Amino acid sequence: MSRCILDACALLAMLRDEPGADKVAAAINAAHNGEAEVVMHKANLLEVYYDLYRSQAGRLKASYKISFADSFALAQALVSGDELLTADHHEFEPI
Repeated sequence: MSRCILDACALLAMLRDEPGADKVAAAINAAHNGEAEVVMHKANLLEVYYDLYRSQAGRLKASYKISFADSFALAQALVSGDELLTADHHEFEPI
């Protein structure tokens, strides 16, 4: 059985449909079918998570004019579906 190791850029390319996305998708499909093994180090997976999270937080910051830290708290609540508790009514009132 073949085995490949993904880095963060490879997975991000697939998620964003960038050049090389088809090769990454093929490897993941082969793993799903039991024909191959695909692994990724936790540090690389964290980099993917951070990159995707950062872009969502950036959009929220720009859209709602909230602070940098508050944009991450809001992004986390939206991604997880959890309730965001805050005493910062000034920042979150428009939202």
